Order: sequence, then structure tokens, then C-alpha cells
Amino acid sequence: MGAAGCVQKEVSPPQGYVLAEIGDIKEEEFGYLVVLRASDAEGRLTMVVSREQGERMRFLLAGEKPPRPWMHHTFAALLAKLGKRVSYVSVDSLRGDTYYASIHIAGAEPIDARPSDAIILALIEGAPIYVNSQLLEKPSLPGAIAA
Repeated sequence: MGAAGCVQKEVSPPQGYVLAEIGDIKEEEFGYLVVLRASDAEGRLTMVVSREQGERMRFLLAGEKPPRPWMHHTFAALLAKLGKRVSYVSVDSLRGDTYYASIHIAGAEPIDARPSDAIILALIEGAPIYVNSQLLEKPSLPGAIAA
């Protein structure tokens, strides 16, 4: 995983999605602004995450390991025990002011997730992050919530 939170590409991204990396994480009064930057195309997606989730992303990007596992680590360990891994995560849609994401595991239906949880899991697993390209075409909505 690179310093910007990007990993090697899958063979091909899901149709209509682009590979993204964490371009910036900014602490704000209300939490953190996370900027996902398209790797091969112009565009970015800016979302708001909680203070805890933003700090966890920064922690992982700095190469740190927590003294005790977070629930994201426990989920990854459970998958490993079952012989599975996260293939990729995706930020799929914006409904109202809330972003929706999915966790993709080979041979299973996608799992609905908050974008912040999906991104943290991708950082732990070294999995790619994909963003629906239609979200990149819209103006950034700094007030949108990553629920």
C-alpha cells in the first residue's frame, strides 16, 4: 500500500467505477474531511467522517498498529479464518446527504457498509477502493455524511 492509501489495481475495476486513493484527511471542527482522489481520471469525492474514523484512517496510513484490535481487524480475522479476504470496497451512491458503500468478498454478495468502515477495512486488508464515477462528476459536497 502506498502512502496515499492506494493499493495495486485489481485486474479490472467494476463497470462504472474508478480506482481511488485517499488524497487527504483534514481534521475539522465537526470531524474529518476525507478526500478520495481518482487514480486514473480527474475527479475526487469529499466526505465527512466521524473524528474516531478519521483518526483511525490517519493511524493506518501512518503504518501504526493499535495495541488491541478494532472491530475492523476482528472482521478481517474472521474472514481469514473462513478462508476469505476483502477483494475490494466501493463507494456506490449518495442518497440525500449520505454516502453508501459496499464491501466485496469473492463468492459472496456485497455487504452494505458505511464508507468510513469500508475504507478502514480496505486499508487493513490492502484492498482497492473504488468509487462510482458518477459521484466524481458531481460537485464535492463537503456536508455529505458518510453513514
